[in-house]
Amino acid sequence: MEAAQRAVVEEEAPLRPGSIDRTLRGALESVMLKAIEKEADKRYQSVSGLAADIQAWLDGDPVSAVPHGAWLRLTQIMRRHPVITSTLLGVL
Repeated sequence: MEAAQRAVVEEEAPLRPGSIDRTLRGALESVMLKAIEKEADKRYQSVSGLAADIQAWLDGDPVSAVPHGAWLRLTQIMRRHPVITSTLLGVL
C-alpha cells in the first residue's frame, strides 16, 4: 500500500492545515478537518452541509464544525461591528 493510501485508511491523524499556513487557523481549519474526518459519522453528512459551513465562514457567521461558545459569539459580533465595538471600548 502506498504511503498516501495508508495515511487515509489507517488511523494516522491528518496534518492540521493551520500548521502549514497560519491564515487557515480557526473556523476554516475546523471545517477542513471535519470534511476529512476518518469516522463517517463525524464528517459532513452532505455536500450541502459543507457548503453551508463554507458560506457561514465567508459571511463571518459561526460554523457548525466549531462549538459555539459565548466568547466566540462575542468576538464575531465585535468583528462585524467594529465602529460600535471601538466606541464601547473607548467609553469603558
